[in-house]
Amino acid sequence: SAEEVYAFTDVSPRQQQRMMRLWHETSTVKAKPDGSERYGRPRTLSSDNIFLQGAIDRTCDTYLDELQHSLAAICGAEASQATIWRTLR
Repeated sequence: SAEEVYAFTDVSPRQQQRMMRLWHETSTVKAKPDGSERYGRPRTLSSDNIFLQGAIDRTCDTYLDELQHSLAAICGAEASQATIWRTLR
């Protein structure tokens, strides 16, 4: 039963239901089976990634705050420094 599974694994009955639904729909319990599906909030940056990568290619010692200001001034896109960092990783 779900309670027995919970006792041994600490996976809540609700999470077990989600996993079973995902298994029936996709034959896997991976959250993103093919990597194309994104969950959560949409990404702030998309085509601006090219701008950021080009800026890094031109000057590799640019600080995140400088990239943030350039992105806003040239592309009109507002993004946090954390978002820029994750994009460039």
